[in-house]
Amino acid sequence: YLATHYYLEKWSVTENRPLERVGIGADYMGFGIAADGSFYSSGHSEEEPNVGLRKSVDKGKTWETMAYEGLDFHELALSNADAGVIYAWSTPPEEFLALSQDAGQSWTRIKPAIVNTSIYTLAADQQDAATLYVGTPSGLLVSSDRGNAWVKTPSVEGLSVIAIADDPTTPQTMYISTFQKGFLATYDQGETWSEQNRGLPASVRNTLLVLVVNPHNNREIYAVTKFNTVFKYDGVEWSLVVDGGV
Repeated sequence: YLATHYYLEKWSVTENRPLERVGIGADYMGFGIAADGSFYSSGHSEEEPNVGLRKSVDKGKTWETMAYEGLDFHELALSNADAGVIYAWSTPPEEFLALSQDAGQSWTRIKPAIVNTSIYTLAADQQDAATLYVGTPSGLLVSSDRGNAWVKTPSVEGLSVIAIADDPTTPQTMYISTFQKGFLATYDQGETWSEQNRGLPASVRNTLLVLVVNPHNNREIYAVTKFNTVFKYDGVEWSLVVDGGV
């Protein structure tokens, strides 16, 4: 699935083509799929005001607003470890972290120390639903208590982290996208990192805004650039999947 400001699109990766536009024409900011198959998103556009947090249990055909209607959440984070846990980051003027531990039925506002930090991306650990990651202009922050307290990751301090993907099946393995060094991988929970940009054009290495690991094949990673181009990584090198035209 590819989420845009205007619609949700279902793609065939094997056939390299769109299959259909799913559900209502709307903005799908922060779109994510939980371990139980539920879809979550926020959204805003000229046609539609801030929708808060919404959920679909029929693969995007219909949506229900769960909470915070009128607010805008640019980042949602879901963990394969617990389908009931959803994290959502509300953008200014109301900056806070919203947490649900019952699949969106109830929510708690958390005011973490990162509230005055520029947030590029938010991601949940796939083996431990209590662990959360934040990408910032100056590095990677980690919380092990559901977003209350945060610590820096010294090994990537000073790098602008713009996308994060934790491996859904392998502990201690995680991937990030950075402005300075492109795509980086760690296999020891952030102690060391390796650049893995083979096959990725130099012109787009610092533009990977979305990273997704295939939960059924963790050697298959997808990246979306700011130019709407999609690349696939097979554990060795990158290849073009969708050409965004730039």
